[in-house]
Amino acid sequence: MPSILLLIHPTVVTEPERVEQTKRHLIASNPEADLVQHVVDRVALGQQTLDANTYKLIHYLAPEEAKQNKFTSGLIAQLYDSLVPGGQFTGLIPADCALEAIMAGFVIADDEKSWQKPQSTKPVPVAVPLKSRNQNKSPTRRLPLFKKLASPPTLTDSSELDEDDSDGVEQSRLKETKLVFFEDSESETEVGDSYIDENELLKSADLGLNENLVTPVQCTTTGKKRRKACKDCTCGLREKEEEEERNQRSVQDSILSKMARSATDEAIQIEQRLQAKRDEARRKLGEKIKFSDTDMTEVDFTIEGKTGGCNSCALGDAFRCDGCPFLGLPAFKPGQVVTLDSFGEDI
Repeated sequence: MPSILLLIHPTVVTEPERVEQTKRHLIASNPEADLVQHVVDRVALGQQTLDANTYKLIHYLAPEEAKQNKFTSGLIAQLYDSLVPGGQFTGLIPADCALEAIMAGFVIADDEKSWQKPQSTKPVPVAVPLKSRNQNKSPTRRLPLFKKLASPPTLTDSSELDEDDSDGVEQSRLKETKLVFFEDSESETEVGDSYIDENELLKSADLGLNENLVTPVQCTTTGKKRRKACKDCTCGLREKEEEEERNQRSVQDSILSKMARSATDEAIQIEQRLQAKRDEARRKLGEKIKFSDTDMTEVDFTIEGKTGGCNSCALGDAFRCDGCPFLGLPAFKPGQVVTLDSFGEDI
């Protein structure tokens, strides 16, 4: 008995209500068929095999996003083999799989919502009547016979034929043989009159031969180096070479001068930009750090209660001045008052 196969996409397994609803719909449509379900990934990877000619309907249950996932040619071939002749593949049809389905043997519906396996057509023997041979017919076919022309009469001194009579006899003989298919001199003359002279088709006025033709200038270089002027040149070649050299030098000098000017201008611009950055940095630095007169004076350790101008002696040696009396001592605890009086008591 043909069965129904329900192919389930892995993401639909997490929706049991949708799967059960689809099962009830398939069973209601085919009450006499058995329902079998498999995950499409297991079938595609070969972990689950499908029996051949078993299912009359294969329904693919998948979300709409899975329509862009194409079926492989191997999976389509398995689906085709598992269907019975006339079976259908319905449900979510993958996109861009029509060509693979046709190559596997499926017939795509007009609405492109199902694939159908065509009915198997067995070859029907057809009786072909054989043509009977004609027994009365001769076994071999005779070749056509040709009539041999009589040789022309030999002319002697006593037997002379008139030229007009000889021409008439020759024409009559030609008509009786296959030579009548060839053209004689008169027909050749008539056919020759029907030809058109190709020189008369185009005239010189049509071709524009009367106008001045423009011919491209061809390169006349011989591939050899030009001979240099002699030491005592009197033909003017030395002057020509000197003029060409002056022109070349002038062009090179102009190019070099332009490059030098552009490089100088660019260097000046770079220097101006750097100077502007330095000035800006100095301006910002001057705004942030400003020392008063008391901060700039040196610490006089003879005055009681005088602390360093930086007020960072308690942080450790890394933050103490060169002549700080607390050099070598550990950092003070937060909130501890640091004065020179306490230092004197320790001494």
